[in-house]
Amino acid sequence: MSHSDLKLFVKLFLSILLSVLFIFTFTYAGAYSYEQVISNNKGNEQLKVGSLQLGNTSYKDIYDKVKDHTMRWKTEAHLSLRFQDLIITIPTDVVSFDIEASVKEAMKSGFSPLYVKVNQQTFDEQLVPFQEYNVLANINKEELQNDLITIASSLESTSIDLDLVKYLSKEELLQQTVSEKEITNISSSSTLIKWAESLDGFVIEPESSISMLQMMKQRGLEPVESESLNILAAGIYAAVLPTNFEMIERHIGRKKIPYIDVGYEAKVVPQKKDLVFYNPNTLSYKFQINVSQNMLTVSFVND
Repeated sequence: MSHSDLKLFVKLFLSILLSVLFIFTFTYAGAYSYEQVISNNKGNEQLKVGSLQLGNTSYKDIYDKVKDHTMRWKTEAHLSLRFQDLIITIPTDVVSFDIEASVKEAMKSGFSPLYVKVNQQTFDEQLVPFQEYNVLANINKEELQNDLITIASSLESTSIDLDLVKYLSKEELLQQTVSEKEITNISSSSTLIKWAESLDGFVIEPESSISMLQMMKQRGLEPVESESLNILAAGIYAAVLPTNFEMIERHIGRKKIPYIDVGYEAKVVPQKKDLVFYNPNTLSYKFQINVSQNMLTVSFVND
């Protein structure tokens, strides 16, 4: 082969090689681009946003499905805050959903949590009614907000009652006196003093009922019908009355006891009449009972 023929062969070979490479590259790039377009508009087979199974569908369909679920939750869910005897319903608008960010992440990886944020102004407004209890400064607001986010992200349409006591610091709980009653000018009999000392520190368990006669029995006391028993019953009743405890049974006598205010009377007769109440809270409480200088003091505090 002559030198000129060799040069012609090389040129022809290179031309064919470049043509093949061009066709291969164009075909591969086109297929890759098409797959990318499809993947950007189609979800994973196992695509999930939070607890929602969304399957293989377009971005728009996924977005609309998630939006429908969040709108349904906002319509059907019932949220409330409470502290002692105050219960308020809070709007579900206290939280908002970042649907776009949730869906975009799920499209990339197949799963994304349902992103939720607390609307700070609305959240703060819900706490205003509880200012009278002087506990807001000791509430762990971050923990409360995190619980709201968890509740919302689950999309469970249910009734949720959030007790602010759960979010109080331990120090605040120990110092919190729920109510207190003093009955003055009483006859400080040795029997009344003994009963008061024995019942001091008695704990009322969460979500349970208890009666005064049961309390005395548990402390090994033998109550007898007397003025001292009615004074003690009146003190306990008056201390429980301002709380959200439910009064199940209470009796009053025919004669008014001079040193007990009207509306605070309570009469207990062993095996016949009792003072019974129910603690609806998720925390326990206890009595602090003291007789000193002709005065009965009954305090009701967080345990």
